[in-house]
Amino acid sequence: MNIDQAKEKFNSLYTELTQSCIKIETEQDARFQVIDRILTEVLGWQREEILTEPYTDSGYIDYLITSRGRSRLVVEAKRTSKLLIDTRQPRMAWYKVGGSALESAADGLNQAKRYCTDKAVLFCALTTGFEWIGFWALRTDGTPPSEGKAIVFPNLESIQQNFATFYDVFSREGILEDLYKTYIYEAEGLKISHNESLYSVLENSDRYLLTKSALFKDIENVYHSFFTSMSGEDDPDMLAKCFVESKESKEADENLQKITRNLLNRIDIVNSAKGIELQNQIRNAVELQKGEFVLIIGNKGAGKTTFIDRFFRLILDKNLREHCLLIRVDLANSNGEQATITS
Repeated sequence: MNIDQAKEKFNSLYTELTQSCIKIETEQDARFQVIDRILTEVLGWQREEILTEPYTDSGYIDYLITSRGRSRLVVEAKRTSKLLIDTRQPRMAWYKVGGSALESAADGLNQAKRYCTDKAVLFCALTTGFEWIGFWALRTDGTPPSEGKAIVFPNLESIQQNFATFYDVFSREGILEDLYKTYIYEAEGLKISHNESLYSVLENSDRYLLTKSALFKDIENVYHSFFTSMSGEDDPDMLAKCFVESKESKEADENLQKITRNLLNRIDIVNSAKGIELQNQIRNAVELQKGEFVLIIGNKGAGKTTFIDRFFRLILDKNLREHCLLIRVDLANSNGEQATITS
C-alpha cells in the first residue's frame, strides 16, 4: 500500500463514518468500528502484526504493533466520550505534552508511556478513533518527554486535511522509517532539510599535505606515553576510582546488587569428586533457561567496561563479591570461528 491508496481508503471510511448511523459509545465500539479499520485499512499494518491486550507489568496494552521481530508502536484506546484535548481548535496542531492543551489526556499519555517502557517502544498513539495524539514516549535526545511536542489530530476532518502527515507519523511505512522524529524535531524548532549545498573552503589547488618534522615520530611517542599514563588506560584501579557517577549509574549499581544477591541465594552447593552433580546442575540450568542477563549499551568510550570493572571491584558488597566468579570474555579478539571460540 502507498500513500495515495491509503488516502482513498480513508476517504471511503470517512464518508462511511460521517454519513452512516453507526453508534459508538464504548471503547470497544471505537476499537471495532474505527481504530481497527484505520490501523489495517488506512495505515497498512498487517493483522498478524497487531497484538491486542498483551499483558505487561503496567497492565494490558490495547494494541501492541510489531514488525520485523520488534515492537514498534503502542496504541492506547479511549472511549469517544473521553475528553482528550482541552482546546477547541479544529485543526491539526502541535502541543506541549505536559501543557494545558493536553491536561485531560495526561493520564492516558502516562499510561501509554508506561507500556512503552515495558516493551521498549519509543512512540505511541492515544486515540478515541476520531481524535489522535502522537507522542514520543521514550526520548533518546535528552529532552524530557513531558517537555516535548505531541502531534494532535482533533477530528477526522483534520486527518483528511493533513493526511500526508498523519500517514507519515502513524503508518507502517512511516514508523519503520522513524519519520515521527523528523516531524517532532521540526515542531520543536530544529529545522531538518533534505540536503544543503556544501562549499569548499579551499580550492583544490590550495590543498596539500604538511611535511612532517624529523622530530615528529619522537615527539609522538613522548606524547602518547605521557597522555596514556594520565588517562589510566593501563591502570584499571585508577579508572574504577575516577569513574564519574550519575543517577543512572547508581540505579544500575543497585539493580546489579539485587540481581547478584538473588543469584547467589539460588545457588546450591554441590560436592562430587567426578563432577556429576555439577554437570546435572548445568544441564538443568540450560534446559530451564534459569539465570539473569544484563545488557549494557553505550557508544565507544562511554565507560561500559570501566563501569563493569568498577562495579565488581568497588561497588558490589564484599560478602557478595567473595562468592562471585567474574569471567571476562572479549569477543573483539575472536575471529568468529566456532572451533576457536573457547580459547
